[in-house]
Amino acid sequence: MAVKRIFVEKRQGFFDIPAQRLCDDLVETFRLTDLRAVRIITRYDIEGLSAEEFAQVRNIVFADPPVDTVYEDVLPFFSDARIFAIEPLPGQFDPTAAAAAECVQLVTQGERPDVCTARVIVLIGKIDDRVFEQIKSYLINTVESREASLATPATLERRIVMPMDVEVLTAFNDLSQGQLADFHRERGFAMSEADLAFVQQYFRDAEHRPPTITELRVIDTICEATSLRQEAAAKLANDSDIVVVIGGRNSANTTRLAQICSTFCPRTHHIESSSELKGSWFEDAENIGVTAGASTPQSQIDDVIAAIGRLVGTEGVGV
Repeated sequence: MAVKRIFVEKRQGFFDIPAQRLCDDLVETFRLTDLRAVRIITRYDIEGLSAEEFAQVRNIVFADPPVDTVYEDVLPFFSDARIFAIEPLPGQFDPTAAAAAECVQLVTQGERPDVCTARVIVLIGKIDDRVFEQIKSYLINTVESREASLATPATLERRIVMPMDVEVLTAFNDLSQGQLADFHRERGFAMSEADLAFVQQYFRDAEHRPPTITELRVIDTICEATSLRQEAAAKLANDSDIVVVIGGRNSANTTRLAQICSTFCPRTHHIESSSELKGSWFEDAENIGVTAGASTPQSQIDDVIAAIGRLVGTEGVGV
């Protein structure tokens, strides 16, 4: 079956709060005078559904007609606009795509389709090439994502590339404190020397084997991304009257975010979906902060932000 492509966008004016906030952020960060608007559109590529099955799930799984606008196959023409898309790196788990594929299977009671997603960013206004590249670098976290092609693929089937031999750090467990410090500097790790020493102790005493460089890089990526997210959450909570943390209650990462936020803002609420929101939480709150765990789907975050907007209006919601 051919790849089916649809684009889903929150309706402009009230439900597209993330796009409005991103526009304000870009204007302030890059001192833009000609950026008039930003559109954020979720792109779904689906393979393995018949036309009848797609029609069955279109407005159940992929879109909510009262709040979403759907474009099939291609986007409409945007005058005076620059467009790019962001997708997860190959091998990076895509929770939005996985959830959509699972829901489609539940509805159709058939085979689970292949689904890939991307975030399409539309910048409306006069943006020169230099600033356009700066904005892309600002929005694309190269640890987990990359710029996506705007062309529709012929298939979603991924080619498996055999990896090269991975370096095994045979001497790592025996490095002295000074040697470990030199190793830390030479390899350019984001984790602290103390963290690296803890990793060394773990592989030496628990695993009883030397690690590979890939294992250390994965640990280093998690340390850096988690640390940055926690620092940002602490700052957000300190500037907010109430904080909503979005993510699974069984997620250690999200639970830790909620704990950090509650330290700086006692009115912190950890929720999994917008259905848990209560209007009473937001009484007398001028600044509302929203954050989420690393694995929380963007669609889930957008849904909560839109729900908060319906409860209190669009002013004062920080992400």
